[in-house]
Amino acid sequence: MRILILRGGALGDLLLTLPVLAEIRSNFSEAFIEVWGIQPQASLIQSVDRVDRLDALEVAPLFIAEPIPPALRGRLKEFDLAISFLADPGGVVAQNLAGAGIQRVIRGTPAKDPTIHAVYQLASVLHPLGLILHNPAPKLTIDRSQSQKPLLGFHPGSGAPAKNWPLECWIDFLQRISAKFGSLLLIGSEADDEVVRAIQRRWKGPPFETAIRQNLRELAQALGRCSFFVGHDTGVTHLAAAVQTPTVALFGPSSADVWRPLGEHVKIIQGEGGRMDAISPDAVLDAVNSLART
Repeated sequence: MRILILRGGALGDLLLTLPVLAEIRSNFSEAFIEVWGIQPQASLIQSVDRVDRLDALEVAPLFIAEPIPPALRGRLKEFDLAISFLADPGGVVAQNLAGAGIQRVIRGTPAKDPTIHAVYQLASVLHPLGLILHNPAPKLTIDRSQSQKPLLGFHPGSGAPAKNWPLECWIDFLQRISAKFGSLLLIGSEADDEVVRAIQRRWKGPPFETAIRQNLRELAQALGRCSFFVGHDTGVTHLAAAVQTPTVALFGPSSADVWRPLGEHVKIIQGEGGRMDAISPDAVLDAVNSLART
């Protein structure tokens, strides 16, 4: 059996799909499973046989209500089952998949229910296959070589300023907790240059270790070295939780009920009224200490 899975979205979206992919792999152990996704995050998937680009030029006709070119049709008709996590309100992608000769097409739905965690919403694709989700916590296997000294990783940025904990709160928290760690690891992505520079200017303690603009595999390894991680509602925080690093996730305007990282090694703090400035450094200190006791 050959299974094609289509998954777009950013890093966090991809990571929240991992439990569903693992369940499919577990129940179709002899099948060939291929994912078409967005790079670089799709390269992290470990439970499938092949990963290709969903955003490749030759795949573009899949999204258009016109006859599919022979080359793409030839690729698609090799599959017996297609599972699409794509937003496809008009059903164009599903129709093209079926029209190319795929015998069975299962359409997922975007996570829109504000009362159900995204992982369980994504797991709706399992029901037509007679499967249930056994483990909802995303997990990536890496070579966990923890630092010889306790290391606190933290990511003060995100894709939206409203999701960021105020700079003064970060500085207060770091000053008060730094004595418990041999070093602090400052993590920043391409969108975080301004906040990274601001943290570095304000910080009066020993120099940070840094993981800035790393590729995702390097970042996963860096997060795996950390004794603990603190971050916002971002893909980086989901990645820290997925590599099983004890994680404190700070949520403001987005719903932790839907988007929080899952696992017993994760603590969630949601700012009252959706405000990040309602999260106190004391609350974050308490959350790290609580994880340290477990």
